[in-house]
Amino acid sequence: MRDVDARAEVDKRRGIHGIIGASVLIVLMSIGVIAAFTRDPVDQLVAWILAVSLTITCIGMKIMIGKTNQTTAALRSFSRYMPASVALRIMQSKEPATLTSEGKQLAVLFTDLADFDKHAKDMDATQLREMLDSYFAALLGAFDASGATIDKLMGDSVLAYWEEPSAAITGVRDAQTALAKLNAERKSAGKPHFETSYGLSFGEVQIGNFGAPQRMNHTIYGDAVNTAALLTSAASNHASRVLITDEFADAVGDQSALQSAGAVEIRNRGEIKAWTLA
Repeated sequence: MRDVDARAEVDKRRGIHGIIGASVLIVLMSIGVIAAFTRDPVDQLVAWILAVSLTITCIGMKIMIGKTNQTTAALRSFSRYMPASVALRIMQSKEPATLTSEGKQLAVLFTDLADFDKHAKDMDATQLREMLDSYFAALLGAFDASGATIDKLMGDSVLAYWEEPSAAITGVRDAQTALAKLNAERKSAGKPHFETSYGLSFGEVQIGNFGAPQRMNHTIYGDAVNTAALLTSAASNHASRVLITDEFADAVGDQSALQSAGAVEIRNRGEIKAWTLA
């Protein structure tokens, strides 16, 4: 289940409970009107019995809805630490999580913020946190809107992935636009601007729970992940600050959004054929 589908499922359940609650209230009001205006003692007795029964039902519904709201709030909180689809699956499961994974073909992205070490040295912890909060808000907002699964934040870096390579291109372009707007605001405020490098790859990865029985991390592993991470370093020296593997370019099909970046040297891999955004 994708993150957007998981969030839609939560909203759907809340909507259903709201409709049920409103329906019970309408029925109770109708019974009250009948009881108030009928003169037949039997009809009045039946009306009040129904009213009491529905009141008890309504109280039960309120308790259930309260628990659902608590579950929804917990899910929304969990989804800020891990993909929403993973959080929903964990909360619905009756069994404890186990070390397991599955293979998938994914478009993988790593990002890197230039001069982060300098920012960390020049700022106190509170200033650094505020800077990163605004930076990630712009970056992750763009990725999330394009259908990305945000795997994790690592210092100043983001690891994210998409099922469709074309959606990853959209995500990166939108992130560049969002950061350009944020940089304009920071320039007006006399603050340093953000320069971000992006490495995009495509390939078979393992996605699931990794680690040890007592402590796990839901993430992705594979050569495509390592390659995306390595590309971010090389991308910092490229004019576009975006480098894309040949495998990604093949997977995207329509390459009109891309252009060749020639041969690029990356650590431990030598030269590889790379692309960038057109």
